[in-house]
Amino acid sequence: MSNWRVSDYLQQVLGAGGTNRGSIPHTQEGGGASRLRSQTNSSPTILTRWQGINEAFEGQEAKVESVWKYSSGVCMGLDVWGWNLTRTEEGIITYESGNCTPGATGYGRGTGGRTQACQGSAGDLQWSHFKGQREYKDNNRYQREFFACRELVTILLGVFGMTNTGARDASQVAKGNPCGKFYDIVKKWGGVQIANQIMDDWFLDQGNSPPRSRLFGLKVGDLYERISEFLYGDDKGDKALYCTYNFDEGSGQSLGHRKYTTGENTGSSLGQCNSTIEECLGHLDRSWNTEQDTPGEVPQTTAQVGSQVNGEKTPTSAKPVKDGSGMDGQVIEQTRPELDRPEGGGSDLDLEGNAYGSFSPGAIVGGLSSSLLFALGLYGYYRIFLRGRFASKGREGTRSTWRILR
Repeated sequence: MSNWRVSDYLQQVLGAGGTNRGSIPHTQEGGGASRLRSQTNSSPTILTRWQGINEAFEGQEAKVESVWKYSSGVCMGLDVWGWNLTRTEEGIITYESGNCTPGATGYGRGTGGRTQACQGSAGDLQWSHFKGQREYKDNNRYQREFFACRELVTILLGVFGMTNTGARDASQVAKGNPCGKFYDIVKKWGGVQIANQIMDDWFLDQGNSPPRSRLFGLKVGDLYERISEFLYGDDKGDKALYCTYNFDEGSGQSLGHRKYTTGENTGSSLGQCNSTIEECLGHLDRSWNTEQDTPGEVPQTTAQVGSQVNGEKTPTSAKPVKDGSGMDGQVIEQTRPELDRPEGGGSDLDLEGNAYGSFSPGAIVGGLSSSLLFALGLYGYYRIFLRGRFASKGREGTRSTWRILR
C-alpha cells in the first residue's frame, strides 16, 4: 500500500512555492510559507503563528487563539487518515480511502479513540509524537510542516465560519465568498503557485463530471469536507459549498492569478456546532493530549529527562513510559524511526535533531564514568591484596603505590 503522507505533501507544496515561480511577483506574497521551507538562521528559531491568520477571523479575532490551539488535533488526525489512504495506479495518481474516517482516527468528534479501521504505528506516523508539545523550532522539517498544516487548517476553519456557534446557513455563508477569501489569504501566505495548488488539491473541481479534486478520488471527496468532519463528525461536514474560478482579468492568465467565487449545492448541508466554541472544539484538545496509538497496542514512548533550556527539558537520559501524552514543560517523544538522522549512522540526536556523533555528551560522560570506576577498582584491589605485603616496608611503599594509582 502506498500511503498519502500529509507531511511529505506539505514539504512538496512548500518547496514548489520557492522555485519555478516564473514571472509571478514576490512582493508581499509568501511571507508565511517562506519561513517554513528551511531553517532561517544559523541557530534554531522558535516558530510563531503567522499573523496574517487573523484576517480569516475578521470581526471574530477572539476565536483565533482557540482555533489555533485545536488545529493541532486536526493535523494529527490528518496524519492518521492520510496514512490509511491507498494510491491508485491507473491513469492520474490519486488517493482513495478505505474504512478510516476522521472520527475513527481518534481525533474526530464523538469518538473515544482510534479504531481498528485506522492503522499506523508510531513509526508510520510523522506527527503523532508532537502530542502535548507547545513549542516548535525551524531546524526540524517535520515541525515546520506541522506548523504549515496548522496555519492552513486555521485559515480554512476561520474563513468558512466553521466555529460559529449559531446555525450555519449555506446561502448566507456563500454570500461572504469564503472560497475567494481563503484563496486570497493563502496567496499572501505562500504566493500564487502554492495558493493555486492548495485550491486544486483541497476542493472539488466542478469542471469534472462528477466533480472531484485533483489529489483525491471520488470516495474521498475533498480535503475541505474531511477537515470539517473532524469538527462536526463523520458524514456531517460541509457538503453544500463548492469553489469555482476564472483568471483574474487584472493580472492576466499568464501570471496565474485566479478569482474565486463560492457556489451552493442545493439540497446539501453544512456542518453545525450547535454548542459553545469550547464544546465544539474541546474534543480536539482532549484527543491531542490523551489519544492513544493503535487500538490494543500500548504505545512505546520515551520520556526525555534532562536540564532546562528556556523552560524546556533537553534530553540527557531516557526511560520508557506507558502514557503517550505529554504535559506542559514535559518533553515526551514516541519511539519512531530517526527521520532526521544524517546518513552514516552512529550518531545520537538531541531534541532538535542535531547529530552529536561519537563525541556526544552521553559518550563523553560514559567514558569518564568508566575510567573513574576502573581507578576505584584498582584502589580496592590494592587495599585488600597488596597493602599487607608492603606493610613491612613502611609508609614509603604505600605512598609509592598511591602515586602509581594517581
